[in-house]
Amino acid sequence: MNKAKINLIFFILILIGFFLRYYGLNKDSFWTDEMISFWVSSPDITLTESLSRHNLGDANTFLFNYLLKYYFI
Repeated sequence: MNKAKINLIFFILILIGFFLRYYGLNKDSFWTDEMISFWVSSPDITLTESLSRHNLGDANTFLFNYLLKYYFI
């Protein structure tokens, strides 16, 4: 590869990084499992809905989400 191609690739990567950072990809610095925990243990939904969301693939135990749900209340 010549230097011009390397510089172009580097510039494109910098632009992509700026775009993702500017538009707030993961803007709150939460990890994926934290975002799922907030989604499952939301105090605005019923316990049945929390359990059904948990069964969609959350890696934590439901006890954790149950305690988190009442902590958020």
